[in-house]
Amino acid sequence: WVTISGNVPPGSPIDGHARIVRAAHAAGVPVALDARDEALELAVAEGPDVVKVNAEEAGTLLGFSIASASAARDAAVAIRGSLRIGGSAVVTRGAEGAAVALPDGRVLWGRPSAEGAYPVGSGDAFLAGLVTGLERGEGWEEATRLAFGAAAANAEVPGAGRLDPVRARTLAS
Repeated sequence: WVTISGNVPPGSPIDGHARIVRAAHAAGVPVALDARDEALELAVAEGPDVVKVNAEEAGTLLGFSIASASAARDAAVAIRGSLRIGGSAVVTRGAEGAAVALPDGRVLWGRPSAEGAYPVGSGDAFLAGLVTGLERGEGWEEATRLAFGAAAANAEVPGAGRLDPVRARTLAS
C-alpha cells in the first residue's frame, strides 16, 4: 500500500497527490488517500483504492454539508461512486463515528468503542488501522474494527500517532 495523508508540501505542484496515485497504480500498488481541497479533488480523479476524509473535507469535495450520520453515509457513497471499480470511501465524524462505503455497495457505520482526550491524529490512525487490516487480508468489517480501535487508542494518549497497537487490537474487538 501507498498511503497519502495531509496537505501537498509547500512549493509542490497541487497535483502532487494525483501523481503519486498514478505512479502507485502503474506499479500495481493499491493507494489509500486522506487529503483536502483541490489536492483531494485531483487525486480522487485518479481513482485511489481507498479515500478517507473527515466530514469537512467530504463537504468541500462534494459541495454539501455533512452534518449528520446520514449525510456522512450519503457522502461516502458519492465518493465511492467516483472511484474506480473496487474502491472504497470513508467519511469520519470524529467520536460520533464513520461511514464506510464498501466496494460491494454496502455501507458500514461504526463508532469508536472508547473516547480519549487527545483526538489529534486519530483520523490518520484510523486510516493506518484500516490499511493494516486490509494488508493482512482481513475482511472489510474486521479492518474497519481495527481502524476504529487504532483511532480510539490514539485518542487515549497525548501526541499524534503514539498509540499502543495492543490497545488498538483490544479496542477493535
